[in-house]
Amino acid sequence: MAKKRKTKTSKPRESLSPEQQAGLEAWLQGIGQGAEEALISLTERAGTDPDLALAMIQGLGRSESPEAGWLANRAAQVLASKALRKEAKKSLYRLEQKGLQVREEDSSRPIFRAVKLEPPFGYLSGYYPDHSQVLSLAFPMGGGEGYCGAAICHFEKGFLEVGMSPLRLAQFRKMNEQMQGDLPWPQVRLEDGDLVWVLDAVLKRHRAAGGESGQETMFLAQWVEEQGGAPEPGYLLRRMGLEPEPRPGYGPELAELLDRPPCLTWYPDEERWNSVREKEPQEGGSGLILSPDLAAEQEEKALAGVSAELFPRESYPAWKIRLEETALFLYLNGQAEQARIFAAAAEDLDRPDHPLFISLIKKTKKLELETAELGQDGLAEPVGGSGLILPPGLDKAE
Repeated sequence: MAKKRKTKTSKPRESLSPEQQAGLEAWLQGIGQGAEEALISLTERAGTDPDLALAMIQGLGRSESPEAGWLANRAAQVLASKALRKEAKKSLYRLEQKGLQVREEDSSRPIFRAVKLEPPFGYLSGYYPDHSQVLSLAFPMGGGEGYCGAAICHFEKGFLEVGMSPLRLAQFRKMNEQMQGDLPWPQVRLEDGDLVWVLDAVLKRHRAAGGESGQETMFLAQWVEEQGGAPEPGYLLRRMGLEPEPRPGYGPELAELLDRPPCLTWYPDEERWNSVREKEPQEGGSGLILSPDLAAEQEEKALAGVSAELFPRESYPAWKIRLEETALFLYLNGQAEQARIFAAAAEDLDRPDHPLFISLIKKTKKLELETAELGQDGLAEPVGGSGLILPPGLDKAE
């Protein structure tokens, strides 16, 4: 009795992650628009992500693109991995069996021409009243395609929402231009070290707040790690050509800038503000009730007490990054002198009576007074006559 011949089966490869699958689809869709860029991308993946490179080569065998045969042929010649070259030959054979004509290559021509993929980039908005901002991101993958999306970031909590998917870069830019029309001020473009610095800062806040790590945040964290991880301390100051030295007397300038874009909507946390406002006056006076006869020094001390409740010490790192981020925002927007003021405020942020905190208290009280005069609802109304009572002069937030 004749023995049955064993059928040789290929070892099933591991399933791709969502990021890998997105990269595969974008790469296959883009090979018709830029075969040489697609080949460069394939060789890069062969060194950094062999599983994805294998899926890309296997995808060529199922492709209907006229460039698929050229790509499979070149991959079979230039890839360093013997296993991947062998798989490329299989894909080339499948394409030839389907009758696909393989474009011939001039043997005298270099394997690669100097084609440089566009580096990742993003756009950063200013902060909204709820302390969040929009960060749009694009990671080009060749052939005019990219892994693109947007994140809503909270200055204390990190990522609130992140959405990424394969997208044509031209479409991403168009969508971003349309979104920018809904913003109260322009966005700034982030590239290279600036993009790494911003993403690293958001990721650190996200982890510190105990935020969940989804596929998108893991992708962003991996990308930051591939760029060398967190930038060296002092990156931002070096980026703006500044020295880490104190700048005395910046308080009035900072207070003025807090009433301009991109800081128009900066206010204390509304929940904390309401908590302070709703406290009943205590017998014998308290840090929240200021007598008209208090001296300026006592008034400042009382304001610092209010500040300590509105801006707890554990929030200082987030406020420091917010000031630094705004310095970068202004610097990239061509406002170097204003950027220096925010950088100085960030270096100095370590106490309740910091000019940022005092200015935000006065700004908020001023808004409430102006809103009350118009007969509208403010950020928070005093409950039963209690709340934050400021001395003459401060009650007008001059």
